[in-house]
Amino acid sequence: MNKVNKAVLLSVAISALLIFVNTVLYMEVDEMVIPQSTYLMVIIALFFIDVIAFMFMQMDFASNKKFFSTFILSMTFFSSLIYFAETIIIIQQPVKPCLSVQMKANDTAIFYLFRQLSFISLLCIALVINKIENIRKISKSKRIAIFFFCLIPTVILPILAHNLSSHNPTYTLMLTDYTNENGKAIWNTNYINILIIMWACMAYFIISSTKLNSGLWNSMIVICLSAIVYNIFLLFLDKYNLSIWYTSRVIEVLSKLFVIGTLMFNVFTKLKIANALAVRDPMTKLYN
Repeated sequence: MNKVNKAVLLSVAISALLIFVNTVLYMEVDEMVIPQSTYLMVIIALFFIDVIAFMFMQMDFASNKKFFSTFILSMTFFSSLIYFAETIIIIQQPVKPCLSVQMKANDTAIFYLFRQLSFISLLCIALVINKIENIRKISKSKRIAIFFFCLIPTVILPILAHNLSSHNPTYTLMLTDYTNENGKAIWNTNYINILIIMWACMAYFIISSTKLNSGLWNSMIVICLSAIVYNIFLLFLDKYNLSIWYTSRVIEVLSKLFVIGTLMFNVFTKLKIANALAVRDPMTKLYN
């Protein structure tokens, strides 16, 4: 069994364990009070993990500018930073008549939806660019055009999400327009089903395109599989209002840590090769 299969199996096993733990918590705990500060810390943790992933990918691209798809991949994490910043601002704001608990939950749902859409869009663009780069070199002018096209999911979609939130009451998109018997806001699961389908298609396209031959893209597969799992969790958010949201965020954290681990492994692998080339002749393998 190769390293890729082990990594995928490990991510599936972790997800299955978290599902079991979450089910046990739901069955054994009738009421669990999780402070809002805990949720804030989880979002801040995801924010800094995305910062690290973005910086690592930028440095990877700087070391080898042949693969422009790596630069596009870094933008997927950069786009997430904008949504996390918006979410952090909303969470820490006090509840008031113009910003009720339901509106705060609705804003969180809007930023979550658009964050997923931006990530999938940029991931799809990066996959197409990677496929083209394996055939021919992309010119500088085309790279610039692609970069400006990527600004749509990176900048335009966050602006749209901001204007559809409570910041603009006239055009607010309501994703939590109904409540359960306890009076808690529940997300509309229709768009979550669409996200699950999109993530599943994205995973299939990455596997069929890369043939599991790239460590970095294999980590993107792990992100897709994890996204499918934690979005399935959200389908039961009305039943698991206690811990399921936090469990889904833990899965997201683990998947992104896997990406950072892959990037670090690539860095040290390149360093090892560079050290070997410094002391040995590349043709004869003899010491210089």
